[in-house]
Amino acid sequence: EYREIVTIYLDPEEVAKDVRPPTERIKEEFEHRKSSLGVPERRTVDQALLFDEAKAKSLSQALKQGGKFAEVAKKITGKAPTRLGTVSKNDLPDQAIANAAFSSALDVPSEPIKSSLGWHILRVSKIFPGKTPRLEEHRKAISDDLAKEIAIDDLIKLTGKLDDILAGGATIEDAARAIGATARTFAAVDADGRDPSGK
Repeated sequence: EYREIVTIYLDPEEVAKDVRPPTERIKEEFEHRKSSLGVPERRTVDQALLFDEAKAKSLSQALKQGGKFAEVAKKITGKAPTRLGTVSKNDLPDQAIANAAFSSALDVPSEPIKSSLGWHILRVSKIFPGKTPRLEEHRKAISDDLAKEIAIDDLIKLTGKLDDILAGGATIEDAARAIGATARTFAAVDADGRDPSGK
């Protein structure tokens, strides 16, 4: 059995090509996404952890006199400094330590910092600058995403209108013209979607 089928296909991708999202909406979406688009500054941080304030001050003083961080820390604490790794400010759970790590100059040991764990002296060995996102870098991607959202919203409204027109007794061809779409006819289609030649 073959049947003639008339269809209306509403494609959000095609509709989106003609959609121009308002500039203000693009700016709002950029602000909304800004935190996920940026790259935070990261630093490689080592720390010496001491449980005694006097020893922390002694280590700090030795470092100010030109001692090497690893050597002086091992001499005073009995073990090598701990590498915290390459971290962003948000990766460090203690706010005081995070502030010290991200305000210290490269290779300049921090002053002793008190935390619930003891006294920390930090040294930053590498700095990887962050990147603040700019609207122009992301405008097209945001505009394309918004265009698709708007297109889908428009098509939902359009299909509602189409339903009303068809419910009023219009043919599918007339309904398509009424909403600015094109009705496509398949002259002979079987249950598997093939024409008489098997295509």
